[in-house]
Amino acid sequence: MDHTFSTARLLRVVTGLLFFAIVTGPGTAFAQQPLERITNLREVPDRLLPDLEKTCGLTAAAHQEMPPAPDRPKVQGKASADIRVQYGPGFDQNPAARDAFQRAVDTWSMHIESEEEIVIDATFQDFDDARILGGARPAYVFGDIDGETIVVAVNLLEAVRGDRVENFDPSAGHSASDPEIFASFNRTRTDWHFGEGPPPSGSIDFESVVLHEIGHGLQYASTFSYNTGSGNYACSGATDAACWGFGSGRPSTYDQQVIQYNAQDDTFVDMLSFPNDTQQLGDALTVESSEATTEQVRFNGSLASSNAGLTSGPQPPILYAPAPWQSGSSLSHLDEFTYPFGTENALMTPQLGNGESARLPGPIVCGSLGDMGWPLGPECLGYVQAPLNLQVVSRDIENGTVNLTWFASSNLDVSSYTVERRAFDGPFQEVATLPGDTDPAYTDENVGLGMYTYRLQFERGDGSTGTVEETPTVEIGFTGIERTVTEGDPTSSVQVDWSVPAPTSGYEYVVERSDGSGTTAGEFQRIASVGTSTSYEDTGLFPGSYTYRVRAVDANNNSLTSEETDARLSFEGSAFITGPNPNPIQSGMTQAELVISAQLPQDATIGVYNTLGQKVYEEQISLRQSAAQRVQIPTGRLSSGVYFVRIEAEEFSVTRRMAVTR
Repeated sequence: MDHTFSTARLLRVVTGLLFFAIVTGPGTAFAQQPLERITNLREVPDRLLPDLEKTCGLTAAAHQEMPPAPDRPKVQGKASADIRVQYGPGFDQNPAARDAFQRAVDTWSMHIESEEEIVIDATFQDFDDARILGGARPAYVFGDIDGETIVVAVNLLEAVRGDRVENFDPSAGHSASDPEIFASFNRTRTDWHFGEGPPPSGSIDFESVVLHEIGHGLQYASTFSYNTGSGNYACSGATDAACWGFGSGRPSTYDQQVIQYNAQDDTFVDMLSFPNDTQQLGDALTVESSEATTEQVRFNGSLASSNAGLTSGPQPPILYAPAPWQSGSSLSHLDEFTYPFGTENALMTPQLGNGESARLPGPIVCGSLGDMGWPLGPECLGYVQAPLNLQVVSRDIENGTVNLTWFASSNLDVSSYTVERRAFDGPFQEVATLPGDTDPAYTDENVGLGMYTYRLQFERGDGSTGTVEETPTVEIGFTGIERTVTEGDPTSSVQVDWSVPAPTSGYEYVVERSDGSGTTAGEFQRIASVGTSTSYEDTGLFPGSYTYRVRAVDANNNSLTSEETDARLSFEGSAFITGPNPNPIQSGMTQAELVISAQLPQDATIGVYNTLGQKVYEEQISLRQSAAQRVQIPTGRLSSGVYFVRIEAEEFSVTRRMAVTR
């Protein structure tokens, strides 16, 4: 899979943790993202990251009135991400904890996709605060995308880019062994359940907690924060003011999906449209019970919303946004009451019940990760309710064929697909209609020269329609360009021939040449338009180096350019000079031309002298290596007589006679 990012600077990553704490109570314990182009990356400063005591949120709540959660079936798919854990000494001393941690890792490895290894730094140690279960957080950076600065996790950046940070930014200080996720868990707790079976009542399921925390480490967490009046690490405004981007005003790909939703009239407002660091934003992020029908906070990603339709949950899915604000829980979780214990989307809610296990991410979380930019693995893709990931997998330029594929889950109810294609910026036109049960692939044949964009439409069994979001573009270019040199004395010729895909039509061809003729080195000049012919002979060429290319131009002035081909017309000695021409200069003629080719680049002076040795004209030129350069000598003001043209350079000196008759 080809994922591209353009990166200019990425500094070292940070090592803070988004922790989840336990608070004692009667039977209750509390605990706690088309990215094509990202540039100018730098670390999120430590001073902007949350303090431990301000990041507590996951609740280990009692659910004794409910039966124990059934042991969820383990996924059986093939891993699509390599997640490596650097286990600390505490895990060596507790192999059962390590085994449970690894089971959570194995589950995530089949739900996301990354060509690059994801490294987790995991510690199992004694905590001073007995309430804390543990926590995890990705290494974050700031990055500019399309002029907007966002917060992005390093592991997400590398997964989309398809390359490691140290490869596309060696100065980043991030090596293959540096963690992308930092995780730590409380070894002092005595109520952990490490086994594969259902956790007994009164215990905390370690595998579920680790699975939850890794989800946060994959950037399933907002950067919104709220000033509760006791000071806040991010917001600097008044009490009850809220902000995002760790207080920097730079949203994450998660934050970009958060909306204020009005369930009564089915309207929403982008949460980032509220003024940052204001009470207005703070009010929007906290929902009083009396406002629950008009001021819900939801995650508005298209995949998350579509996947929410697989369960009884609303669309778009509801985020946890209580009033008052709960630092470390608000907005970074799904709503506990909408997705309660035992349901398919319970993993990323802010509460984990005693005796509860939640060992699969679930459809909403899978969709949310996809909306944030994560490439999805096979287990997440199984939830997707619409075709996606349309891409060009190969092309045969000579024969004019393009091979397309897309993803279609086995549970889709698609009755038909329509493949559409447009040339350059023209309208989309239908090229094929396929049955819904076809293999998710299509070969577009008889595709001539051009730049093409593909689109995939689909119709479901109930008559509803949709469009796959991805619209890949492919260029079908020239299949070759060749030149044949015929040398003469003093001039030679170059035959240029080119080829295009067999189905090509509707183009005229323009031949361009770069030869240094009074232009900047490498600048191409149009020398011929040959209609639909695929051949041209360039004659009257003096010794030197020439470069040719061909442009195909259609009726709408769209064009494609061939590769370049070089031709060198040789000469002996340090330089080859013709002219001045014409000679003699007759009445009405205003200039004479010299053609100069030098074996080596050098500066030269051209001087014109009369028979008394007086200089009547001088010009300084720079000669390029083996480039035939034409120099025009103004003669309109010269009276009748004989003149001498002298060319003086570092490697040669030549004098030519020139006559003027009036």
